[in-house]
Amino acid sequence: ILAAIGREPAPSRLDPTALRWGLAAVAAVQLVIALSTMLFGANGVTGHLTREVGSFDLALAVGFLFAAWRPARAYGMLPLVGALVACLAVTTAVDLSEGRAGAGAEATHLLDLVGLAFLWLVTRTPVTGNRRRLASA
Repeated sequence: ILAAIGREPAPSRLDPTALRWGLAAVAAVQLVIALSTMLFGANGVTGHLTREVGSFDLALAVGFLFAAWRPARAYGMLPLVGALVACLAVTTAVDLSEGRAGAGAEATHLLDLVGLAFLWLVTRTPVTGNRRRLASA
């Protein structure tokens, strides 16, 4: 549309490949945390609840990996990850203010925020060049 009216979008200063690698790195760390939570528990808690939380973190890691692999699909994850980060921000603030959890225990949620930032940047960076080559990269 911008080309049709004679205006080209401003070129992005962000390297799309670097953003995708950043998102993949977040996914890898998320995957390690998820597997650790599922196998060993978290913050002294084990059992059903930690396996459910670990399963959700594992699914989030898979989503981040898929978005890094196929950035054209990343946009669809924004509402889910955005809602997750918003809810975690509220519950983290409540838990910290009421002394239910320490900052160290809640720090892992920063990874979700970083993942959301990378996801958002990946959706805002145009894919250029050979679409088939980039999609399979």
